[in-house]
Amino acid sequence: MEKPEQFLGKPSVLLIAMVCVTVLYTVIGFLGFARFGDTIRGSITLNLPTDEWSAITGQVLIGLAILFTFGLQFYIPMEIILKKLENRIAKSRNISEIALRTGIMIVMGGLAIAVPDLEPFISLVGAVFFGSLGLFVPAFIEIVFLQTNGGFGKLNWLLWKNLFLMLFALVAMFAGAFVSIKDIIETYTDGHDKTVTTTTVSSKSLF
Repeated sequence: MEKPEQFLGKPSVLLIAMVCVTVLYTVIGFLGFARFGDTIRGSITLNLPTDEWSAITGQVLIGLAILFTFGLQFYIPMEIILKKLENRIAKSRNISEIALRTGIMIVMGGLAIAVPDLEPFISLVGAVFFGSLGLFVPAFIEIVFLQTNGGFGKLNWLLWKNLFLMLFALVAMFAGAFVSIKDIIETYTDGHDKTVTTTTVSSKSLF
């Protein structure tokens, strides 16, 4: 923050941070799948044994990390909401912001508790928003920017690169969304069938 020009420098803080995050996610994902295979859950912590102190420690630390950072992730939505409400909360902005953040966290926590199996929903959100916000939108914005600021380079390679990224994003988004929706249907259909079967067996046992 003292040297904001380094955020997009060479090498940039953003680049170094994203490389570290990508490597960590890749390593954890690879090791988790190598250890648990097809039985791996949506979060690797759900596969950890509950009777080992190291696993319990890891789960507690991850829970604390989420607790103390979850509210910080609302920075952009909170700025948008507060600007819409700034005339009404000018005298108590800090209190209003804390109340809004707390309310959003309670709602999100309630949704997490209400939905018994979040894994397919997490996959659906990841597929749709990663494909759109992570690849499609940045590539489209670069095309619009380069069109009026310097062109697309030799043989229009920047244009072709961004078109490829946009096509890849669309394929990944629709394929991921299709698989996730299919998993959601199967998950809740299986759960309904199990409930009906259990009810039928219990009813027969009464006679």
